[in-house]
Amino acid sequence: MTAMYYLRKQLKMIEVMADERDYKLAGNAARHTITIYGLIGVFGIFILMALSGGKEDFIYILSQYLAFSICFLFILNVVIFRYLTQKK
Repeated sequence: MTAMYYLRKQLKMIEVMADERDYKLAGNAARHTITIYGLIGVFGIFILMALSGGKEDFIYILSQYLAFSICFLFILNVVIFRYLTQKK
């Protein structure tokens, strides 16, 4: 980090331009991260539901929390994507 800070201070330009490939790479990384989180979460939900003793068990409540957090993440992703596409 020190080397990067030093090199950044040596840069005479005020603004560093970003490449389109950076944005594409960041978008792909975000998409894959959300997909992997969703798949791992779904397997976790089913495992927690199978291990729970009933609907009043803490493990079952935890699985429901995980399910709603995954759904919220997916819905938030769609809303932000729609907002950003309409903004351009």
